[in-house]
Amino acid sequence: VLNWPNVTFEVTFVRDGQPLMKATQWPGGVGIHTAMRFGGWSFEQNTRPPNDWHENLAAAQKGGQVYGLVVRRLMETVPDFDTAVERVYAENYMAEQYFVMSGSGPHQGSVLTIDRNHEPGAPPAQGTPPIQRVGNASGAAWHLVQTNDDLLEPTSDPRRRVANKLLWKMNQSVTDEAHLLQFMHTPPLFNFMTVFTTVMSPATGHYETALPDEPPFRPLSNSPYTWRSSQSRSRRSASALASAATVR
Repeated sequence: VLNWPNVTFEVTFVRDGQPLMKATQWPGGVGIHTAMRFGGWSFEQNTRPPNDWHENLAAAQKGGQVYGLVVRRLMETVPDFDTAVERVYAENYMAEQYFVMSGSGPHQGSVLTIDRNHEPGAPPAQGTPPIQRVGNASGAAWHLVQTNDDLLEPTSDPRRRVANKLLWKMNQSVTDEAHLLQFMHTPPLFNFMTVFTTVMSPATGHYETALPDEPPFRPLSNSPYTWRSSQSRSRRSASALASAATVR
């Protein structure tokens, strides 16, 4: 059985001698699932259950694309967040999934819920939420949390409830990269299925990937959960949490 944390690494893509983007990768991968364009935008993919492979194959035969190759091409060519969200959402994909994207400007954070074989310009399928964005109105949420279920529906596990409860208690002004990494290592967000945790900030160029046996080891002090030793992590989590938050 392949131990995924042992083969997880970061790669920097360079253009004309200058860093263009950075990604967390596994051997043999040519597309991207977790990546950031410096000064531009970041991207992370989550599985949307049930993710039936028979339906995915049928969708591919109808023109549905593999998301990783599409997003890599767009990240190489599209510099700004707003255009990236529009272009990523307009593509035809072979699988249902979630995309978490953030930018380098204020309120630039979005969660995209992707339908299989979605036609560009068409409304989402019945029951699929539209693009969710970080609020910019007074009193609106400054964060979004995506945990492998539709944001406008009840969550199927405690991760989103716990994450939102913790974030609502926090002042946005104290949220930085180190704090977010510690937050992501707080159970139940951090659990036995966690393969890696990546914190990205397009505005500052900060990109950090931590494996399960790397610090930080202590959860936030106000978490209702206590930290416990990790178990075997032989595969990538199908229930990873990503937070799109404007921290600068």
